[in-house]
Amino acid sequence: MFSLNSSVKIHLKPLAVAANILQSSDTRLDTTLLTWGNLYRIYSDPALDDAVRAQVLNSLSKCWLQMDQDAFISAVIMNPYVRWKGFAHGKPLLSPVGLYNIAKRTCERMLRIHLGLEFHSTFFDYLMESNEFSSSLMGLTEWKQLCEQEVRTFTQCCSDLVLSCLFPANKCQSRAALGTTRHWRFIRSQHPRQLCGPYPQHCDQQC
Repeated sequence: MFSLNSSVKIHLKPLAVAANILQSSDTRLDTTLLTWGNLYRIYSDPALDDAVRAQVLNSLSKCWLQMDQDAFISAVIMNPYVRWKGFAHGKPLLSPVGLYNIAKRTCERMLRIHLGLEFHSTFFDYLMESNEFSSSLMGLTEWKQLCEQEVRTFTQCCSDLVLSCLFPANKCQSRAALGTTRHWRFIRSQHPRQLCGPYPQHCDQQC
């Protein structure tokens, strides 16, 4: 029984995590493609059950064939933390030149303009992290640290709000809890779409 439960968890957990990511209201195209790619990597492992592997990989392939592939690939390219590092090497269509052609084709289709030589030089500067598109000049490390800090604060706020729902008599008994709640309101005012899980009705409660 234990072995069966462990096998089910191994096979289903990646799908559950992916579903949680893809069902988010603010999931982007690059997040979607990276999630699919990670699923394809996971279920390509020959150690998994052959029938499960074949079903998942076949499903992923069918979904990918139905998608606007250029748009998804371009979205990943435009993620400055990924650029071209997330693509398989050795494939001409996914080489730097191939990615340039995809990005140019997508931009011209969406913007309905012709992109000249300036786009060519700018794109390769961006792809290779050169000039103003280097990681240091774009401040990517600082942006990452700020986002990680906000996630930690957001998670703590959600935890405090859930506890206040479960134990209303103890709500805001300490200055720390009060400060956290106020910080949460500030974050919510800056990011109104990012509500706190299943308890949005409690987010505006006054202490």
